[in-house]
Amino acid sequence: MHENPDPNADAQGLNLSIPGFASLSVKEKAGYTRAPGIHVTTYDASKVLFACLPGHAEGPMLDGNRSTLCAENIAVKASDLSQSTSLFADHFQTLIIQKSCPVLMEATGHVDPSIAVNTAQGGMTMQQLSQILRLAYHATQFGDPHLPPFNYTGPTSAFAEVVGFISLQPNGAPWGLTCPPGAVVASGSSTMPYCLFVDASEEKVFYAFSGSMSCPDGTAVSGWYNLPGTPVKGLEKGSYGGPQNKTGLRLFCRSTALLSSCQNPTASSCQGGGIVASVAFDSNQFKLGCCKLQRRMGMALTSTPRRHRTYQDFEGYYCPSGMDTTGAPSYVKTFIPSLGNPQLLNNSLATENWTLSWDPFLTRWDLFGQGKLVASLPGEDESPVAVNASRGNFSATFIELLTAAYVTEPKPKSPFPSRKPKPPVLQAFSAKAADYKEYCDPFYLQNPYAFPKSIPPEDPCYHTFTAKVADLDPSPKKPLLKGITEQAGHASG
Repeated sequence: MHENPDPNADAQGLNLSIPGFASLSVKEKAGYTRAPGIHVTTYDASKVLFACLPGHAEGPMLDGNRSTLCAENIAVKASDLSQSTSLFADHFQTLIIQKSCPVLMEATGHVDPSIAVNTAQGGMTMQQLSQILRLAYHATQFGDPHLPPFNYTGPTSAFAEVVGFISLQPNGAPWGLTCPPGAVVASGSSTMPYCLFVDASEEKVFYAFSGSMSCPDGTAVSGWYNLPGTPVKGLEKGSYGGPQNKTGLRLFCRSTALLSSCQNPTASSCQGGGIVASVAFDSNQFKLGCCKLQRRMGMALTSTPRRHRTYQDFEGYYCPSGMDTTGAPSYVKTFIPSLGNPQLLNNSLATENWTLSWDPFLTRWDLFGQGKLVASLPGEDESPVAVNASRGNFSATFIELLTAAYVTEPKPKSPFPSRKPKPPVLQAFSAKAADYKEYCDPFYLQNPYAFPKSIPPEDPCYHTFTAKVADLDPSPKKPLLKGITEQAGHASG
């Protein structure tokens, strides 16, 4: 591939009408441009699977030229990749796909090493099985841009970026995107936002303002429109689509029970992979708030259940049907809708014609099919569950509910304190005489010169008792008294 273009220099405007565009700042105007991006599409460019900016993540060198890594470590349906290609600047580019496909096969099976490498010699590890379980959720193509609010009028989705659909801004933020039913927006460390199918519920639309927007708890982002937020609409002439009325920022959300450990927007991608639950945008930065995707508890590994040993016709659920004259119980095979049928049989006769009864004379439990004795279980117990099945051809067990005892609902926190509050205890109080200094006597305060004792200089009343008038020349015949009094203050004034 050629050198990476400058996203800002090569950016083009969207084919939309933006009232008041002239009054927008330079940064705000940049939000309505699209940089040349790479789109991984179907062979006819009718659907887009991934999108990225050239140089977004460095890929391997190809014939001495740079390549861009658009997606990494993502499960994709083989049908979506079989005839996929890539477009850049309306031209087809070389697309390199490195596939890793888990295959379940018989232990005695053989695969030509030139086709695939057997990585499970001697059996499958739990780590390998865990990797297969992660493939339960797969990337899917973006939604249909011909639907509102994009209203694209062109033939192929790959060129719908002119009206903002998967239109990448110079900072890498998609101006708008939607995911098909059942899918939500996901992101990876080196993968820009794409659609991941998780069997989510119906989509809801929320009106938002430019800045930070998030879906309600328990829901994930399934798309957005007009990320910068300034209302737009389709052009009157030369239009490729767009809304008929002025439309601002829209956020699309779908409910799913698979979210956990959700975080606030911190980076432009979900580090380690995750589902997008919130988006922050301010013309310069694009950040995603991500949630971890919970794994499924289990999955069907083969289309045929119990291939090692299939269920026999007599196996199933037996319910009491009565007692004979001796008091011995009898059971009949019964279809229980809530539990299903192990054999997946649709023939009701196959269920009704199996009976289990106790023969008190031969002390054994007899299994009859179509009125004929098929098998016996020796035992003197009047319940087939209590019989030691090691001597028979079948065994019985109780039908019990599998209660998830380890799953307990947290108890709500009590509004009352754990310890009973106690009334306040009044402390004992007794009046004591104030400890006045000796010089605080009213007589000494009016006649400080008469206080017979000395006062240390650090005492706050030192100057009150020792102050004297400056030396006079000639000296007065009657010595001036020491100390400061109210009368002395008025006399000096």
